[in-house]
Amino acid sequence: MKTSKIGEVAEQVRGVTYAKKDASSEEQEGFSPILRANNISEDGLGFDDLVYVPDNKISDKQRIQINDVLIAASSGSIQVVGKAAQARNGFGGSFGAFCKVLRPSSEVNAHYFAHYFQTPIYRRTVSALAEGANINNLRNEHLNNLQIPLPPLEEQKRIAGILDAADILRAKRREALAKLDDLLQSTFLDLFGDPVTNPKGWEVKTLKEVAPAKSSKASFQPNELVWHLNLDQIESQSGQVFNKIYDLASEAGSSTHVFDTGNVLYSKLRPYLNKVVCPDSSGIATTELVPLRPIPGQIDRSYLTYFLRSQQFVRWVSNAVAGAKMPRVSMKVFWNHKLPTPPPDLQHHFAEIVSSVEEQKAKMRKHLEQLDDLFASLQQRAFRGDL
Repeated sequence: MKTSKIGEVAEQVRGVTYAKKDASSEEQEGFSPILRANNISEDGLGFDDLVYVPDNKISDKQRIQINDVLIAASSGSIQVVGKAAQARNGFGGSFGAFCKVLRPSSEVNAHYFAHYFQTPIYRRTVSALAEGANINNLRNEHLNNLQIPLPPLEEQKRIAGILDAADILRAKRREALAKLDDLLQSTFLDLFGDPVTNPKGWEVKTLKEVAPAKSSKASFQPNELVWHLNLDQIESQSGQVFNKIYDLASEAGSSTHVFDTGNVLYSKLRPYLNKVVCPDSSGIATTELVPLRPIPGQIDRSYLTYFLRSQQFVRWVSNAVAGAKMPRVSMKVFWNHKLPTPPPDLQHHFAEIVSSVEEQKAKMRKHLEQLDDLFASLQQRAFRGDL
C-alpha cells in the first residue's frame, strides 16, 4: 500500500503562547477558550477545566477547525505525549503551546486521517520518538515524518466508515455507563435530599467526626509489589481506575499515603474534577489523594462516596478554591465541613442499590473491553491494508 508522510497531507499549526497572568479560569468578553492536553482523551475532546486567554493572543490559523487533530506534544509524562483527538464539531477557541494541531488537506479523508492517530503503531512510534530524545516532547519533524498508509480516497472513506461505526458502538456503551452513574446520583438526592441544604433535617456532623484520616493498619513487605495510585489514573465522577500500576512497597516515601479496602480516596487537588475512589484492595496513593476511613455505624462508605461526588458538594468545594493558581482544598476547611448523617438503615439501603448498579456496570465494562479489542483489531487491519 502506498504511504505518505504526514507533513505531505497535513498542515501543522503551533499552539498559543500566553503568560499565566494573562489567562483566566472564567469565561469573559474578549477572551477565548484554550484546549490543553487534559482535554484530550480516547473519548475525543473534552471541554472541562478550560482556561481563557485574550483574543489578541490567538491568530486566525490557531483557531481550531472541524476535522483538526489536536495532539499533546509536550508533557512531563511519557504516557501523555502523543495523545490525539479529532475536532468533530465546531469550537470557538484555540489550543495551548504544549499541543499541536494537524490540519488534513483535501488529499486525505479527514476521518481516516484521524483514526490513524488512535492506532497502536502510532502510539508505539510516538513513545519511541519522545523517549529517544530523552525529553517528553514531539518536535515538528517527528510528526511531519510519520508515515501514514494512503489508499485511494474512496477506499479511505470506506475504511473510515467501518471504523466510525465500530467507534460509535464503543461510545454508546460508555454513554450507558455514564447514565448509570447519573442514576446513582439521582437516587442519592431522592433518598437523602440536597446534601448541602439538608432539607430532610438529618443530624449533621463534620467529616472529621465520621471519616477521619487515621494511620492505616495496612502493612507491606519491603519487596512486595503494591498498587500505587495517582490522580491521572482516575476517571472523573465515576471513580473508575484504569492502568493499575504496581511498585515496590519499599519505594514508598513521605510523598505517599497508605490506604485500605473500605477507605474512600478523595482528591484535594483540582477538586472540581470530581475524583473520588472506593479502592477494592489496599495500596499506596500519592499525597494528593487523601484516604478517608468511614467509622462503622456513623457513615456508610457508599453514602460518603456519593456525598463527595454530588454536584452540590463539588460546587461548594470549587468555590472554596476559586482563584487559586493551583486549586487545592485546605484540609482544615475540608475536615470541618458538615454533612447530613441519615439513619444507618437508610444508608445501608442506598449501599445495596449501589452494589446492584455496580454489578451492572461491571458487565458493561466487560462488554466495552470486548468492543475495544474488536476496534483495535479493525484498526490494525485497516492500516495494514487487510480491511
